[in-house]
Amino acid sequence: MHKVFVYGTLKRGQRAELSQWGNAAFIGDGETQDKYTMYDGGFPTVSMDTPTGTIKGEVWEIDDEVLRHIDRYEGVGVLFDRFRVKVLIDGEVMECFMYAAHDREYLDGLQVLESGCWR
Repeated sequence: MHKVFVYGTLKRGQRAELSQWGNAAFIGDGETQDKYTMYDGGFPTVSMDTPTGTIKGEVWEIDDEVLRHIDRYEGVGVLFDRFRVKVLIDGEVMECFMYAAHDREYLDGLQVLESGCWR
């Protein structure tokens, strides 16, 4: 099993909520321990390169099949890459996968979401 931190369309109540994808269990709301930058281009994107603030989202526990499905959905290697990050949830630090922008050029001209929270 894997833990994944999601901050956009994979969150509860969004169009691609993880609970629809098979073996995925919501653990709780959290935020990254380190600072990154969130952008809005119709859907949220995070840059690992520029530290603006923490990112708010959700932690889920998923199996290998769901992880592969997320990799395809996020376009790993084209739109996003998968990274390991530390997430604070209920005072505990968890290591989770998080998806962030593959190409910094894609972020040019997008609005920065300084709150680190999308919807």
